[in-house]
Amino acid sequence: MKNMIIYDLSTIDMSYIKEMITLNSDTTMLDSLLLIKKMTPKLNLLFEKATNISLIRFEMLCYLDQVDQVSQVQLKKIIPIDQAAITRHLKILEEKKFVERNRNAKNQREILVKITPLGESVLHECDSHKQLTLNQLFEEFTRDEIYAFHSLLLKLEHNLYPDTDR
Repeated sequence: MKNMIIYDLSTIDMSYIKEMITLNSDTTMLDSLLLIKKMTPKLNLLFEKATNISLIRFEMLCYLDQVDQVSQVQLKKIIPIDQAAITRHLKILEEKKFVERNRNAKNQREILVKITPLGESVLHECDSHKQLTLNQLFEEFTRDEIYAFHSLLLKLEHNLYPDTDR
């Protein structure tokens, strides 16, 4: 039988143990946050390389594909980037003829955006490339791990955007 060490729990400083658990938990949370930050550009690049469209522009096209048209202000509520970035991305999509932007006839200050047939076509062509990329990325994940990962990301998103329906 192996030697067993028996501790007298009354002599252990529990506050020290709680501090160490908190420290390790805080360190793990910070490491996780930094890991997300580190992986984000690589994920964006991987996606863009596979589909020939940036992830943010893909997200815009996906949303525009679901609606008839939307104002740029409304699009900003859906895509969590600043208004100037929305405008820059839309300009690129418009130059490629993936979207059309027009002033609202009822409110000249409002710009309405809609996806074009070419944009729809490009979006649907991205699907097979997107699927290959996702399969590669999640290759060693089980279905349960993917669901758990998604659930954790939704919790993080809720903590970042507690007052929205995102």
